[in-house]
Amino acid sequence: MSARRSGCFVTGTDTGVGKTVVSRVLIRWLRARGVDVGAMKPIETGVGAAGPLDAIALAEAAGRPDPLDDVCPLRFALPAAPTVAAAAEGRDIDLGSVERSFARLAQRHEFVVVEGAGGLLVPAGATASMADLALRLKLPVLIVARATLGTINHTLLTLEAAGARNLDVIGVVISHPEGALSAPDRANLGALRDALGERVIGEIPPLAAGAEPDFWVFLDLGPFQGETLAVHVSDEGIGIAPEHLPRIFDRFYVIEAGEKGVGLGLYICQGLVEAMGGQIWVVSEVGQGTTFSFTLPVEGDAAGPAAT
Repeated sequence: MSARRSGCFVTGTDTGVGKTVVSRVLIRWLRARGVDVGAMKPIETGVGAAGPLDAIALAEAAGRPDPLDDVCPLRFALPAAPTVAAAAEGRDIDLGSVERSFARLAQRHEFVVVEGAGGLLVPAGATASMADLALRLKLPVLIVARATLGTINHTLLTLEAAGARNLDVIGVVISHPEGALSAPDRANLGALRDALGERVIGEIPPLAAGAEPDFWVFLDLGPFQGETLAVHVSDEGIGIAPEHLPRIFDRFYVIEAGEKGVGLGLYICQGLVEAMGGQIWVVSEVGQGTTFSFTLPVEGDAAGPAAT
C-alpha cells in the first residue's frame, strides 16, 4: 500500500450501487482522524428544485466548508447519463470547469473525495469518460460494487477498464443497496470475494432506508493511511442481527438479557486496536456467520500480505 493519498475518485460498477454512502463514510472517517477533507460531485444529473442531492450529502459529511458551485459545478435536470442530460438542455460538458473547481478544493483541503457519475466508462463529454476525468484529476479510484447477481462480471470489467487506462485502484468496497441477499446471491458474492482477494477493502452491509453504517465498523480504510496489516477472523455461526451491529463495541453491551459475560471483551479489543492506530470492525449476516477484522499500522519494510 502506498503512503497517505491526497484524494480519491469514487466510482461504481453501476449506477445506484452506493457510491454516495461509501463517499460519506470515507469523509467522516478522515475527518474523525483530523484530516481536512473536501468533497466533490463534479457532474450530477436528475437535479430538481432541491438541488444536487448527492453533492449536498457529500458537502454535509464534510461540514459544508465550500461553495456548492465548487462541490458540484455541472448540474443537469434529466436523470440520465451526463452527455444525454446535457444534450437535453442544449449544453456541453465543460471538464475545464470541473478541473478548475477541483483545483480550488485541492488548494483548500488536505484530501478531496470526488464521487463520479455511474461507472468508469460513463461518458463525461464527447470524447471523455469518467475514467478520463479521474486521470485528468490525477486521482486513484475506489470501486464500489453491488453484492447481487451480475456483480462478478461488472466488477471484473471495471477493474480491467481501470487497468487498461493505467488508473491506480485503491480497492473495492462491496455494497448491499438491495438489502439482504438470497442464497444464490450469497454464493455468487462469495465467489467474487474469492476472486478479488485483498482487493476487497470493505463491505457496507444491508441498511434501512436513510441509514448509514458506523464508519469504524464496516469499512477497512487502511489504504488511506499507509502500510497496514489486516487480520480477518470468520465463523459460520448464527450471525448477528443488523440492529445489534452498530452497538457491538459499546461498553457493557450484551445482545440478549441474561447472557453470560459483561459486554467488555469487544469494547476492550476496540480500545487496544485503536490505541495502536488501527481499526476494528465486524460484518455479519444472520444464518451465515460473522467476520471480525482489524488493521494495525506497520512501520518500515515489515508490511506483508493481509492475514486471513
